[in-house]
Amino acid sequence: MLRYDLHNHKGKNVIVVGAGNSAMNVVFQLLNIAERVYLINSADKPNADEISLNRVKDNPRVKILNSTSVTEILGKDRVQQAKILHLKDKKSETLDVDSIFVEIGYVPSIDYLNGLVQLNERDEIIMIHIMLQVLLEYLLLEM
Repeated sequence: MLRYDLHNHKGKNVIVVGAGNSAMNVVFQLLNIAERVYLINSADKPNADEISLNRVKDNPRVKILNSTSVTEILGKDRVQQAKILHLKDKKSETLDVDSIFVEIGYVPSIDYLNGLVQLNERDEIIMIHIMLQVLLEYLLLEM
C-alpha cells in the first residue's frame, strides 16, 4: 500500500531515492502524475526485481541516476532543488524538484519463517516450493 498522497505532485518534478521494489513502486505510481521522476540510486544499478524495473526504466519521464546520492535539499518553506553528487566522478549537479520520496532500507521480517520455507538470495519466499509442497501433501492425503 502506498503511503503518499501522490495527486499533490501532479505536473511536478520529483526525486525518488532508492533502488529496490519499494522505490520502483513509487516511481510507477508517479508515472501518470508527475512531469519528471528522477530515481536516485547510490549503487551501480537498481536492485529491484526485473518486473518492477521494466515497468519504469524505458519511460521518457523517468531518469535513473545510478551511482548518485542527494547531498543537499534546497528551498524556502518547501523543496525547490536538490543537489546530487555523481559518486564515480565526484561531480555535483542541482536539480529543480518539488518533492523527494525516500524509499530505502526495507528489511523483510522473515525470522519466523526460518527453516519453514525456502528463500532466495534476496530473502524472498520461493513460491514454487510452497505450491509443490502443498500439492504433494494434498495428493498424499487423497491416496
